[in-house]
Amino acid sequence: MGMILVRREKPYRLASIVVLVAASIVVGTVLVAFSSEEGSAAFWPKNVKGYILDHMGAPVEGANVTIEMWNNSTLRKTFYEDSTASDGFYTVTFEGKDWDENNTIKVTARLGEFTASNSTLANSMPIQYVNVTLWTVIPEFGALLGSPLTFVSIGLVAIVILSVRARRRNPLAPG
Repeated sequence: MGMILVRREKPYRLASIVVLVAASIVVGTVLVAFSSEEGSAAFWPKNVKGYILDHMGAPVEGANVTIEMWNNSTLRKTFYEDSTASDGFYTVTFEGKDWDENNTIKVTARLGEFTASNSTLANSMPIQYVNVTLWTVIPEFGALLGSPLTFVSIGLVAIVILSVRARRRNPLAPG
């Protein structure tokens, strides 16, 4: 009579298959959890940094800065910086659970009565810069030297108009 040979699988092959199946289940579960709306979050922190500058590009010292992370119309997280340093620099870190790619980063700077904002979409990079230009002078009057020159010019025009009117009223006046 003939003998029937039964081939036995090597035990490490069976163990390898079991490990691969288990790993596939774990990875699938993690992917499903992070793809759901509630589980949506970045995996790493987002550093938002920037400078608060005046209209001439000089740093603004002492500005209050508010940094917000928005998901459409929902505010996710807010940071407040009490006062910028002499170089106008600020920096905050959003944890991975507090931001996603394409959320809106909004930075608002305040110095006294002056306020300005800038916003951008969060990208996938761990560091993102958002600068704000804070107009601390009235733009129509120009820079620091422009305001006095504007007032002097207006004063000279007023003097000329008044002197012309005075001559019309009194034609015998000298000049």
